[in-house]
Amino acid sequence: MMSSQINTSHLAFLREAKDQFEKSPIAETYRSPDDTMIALRLGVDRDCILIYELGDEIANFVQQISSQSSPRKLLFEFSNNMEIQMKANKLKSGWIKEHHQDITGMIYSDLDHLRKELIRVDKNKYEITELCAAIANYCMMVADNEGQNL
Repeated sequence: MMSSQINTSHLAFLREAKDQFEKSPIAETYRSPDDTMIALRLGVDRDCILIYELGDEIANFVQQISSQSSPRKLLFEFSNNMEIQMKANKLKSGWIKEHHQDITGMIYSDLDHLRKELIRVDKNKYEITELCAAIANYCMMVADNEGQNL
């Protein structure tokens, strides 16, 4: 339930949070430098920002729930690269009907391009990341169609 009126400091913080979220696609929260507000990235497309004004801290209750390891920063960053590649990929609307031989053929094709890029003297690091993300997406599609959760 929203209880306060939006004021200029809220709007300024919204702009600040928006800038921070744009700079860091994996960020989920952003705190104001003076710790009076927090912004949360929300929405299916992660394009919404919810802002809370923070009050006094009550307590820090430690070790109250089971430990849950969060994915490493590198995994968050790479999964963002995968998402960017997925949006550019012709199979982004679905791969359920794709046969595993077609998908693995795309893996081999991109893997060949990746190997060629890796042996170049003047490697294109952007292309290397792009190819790795595409290969990972194809592997994810095969796992989704043919595999089972670990």
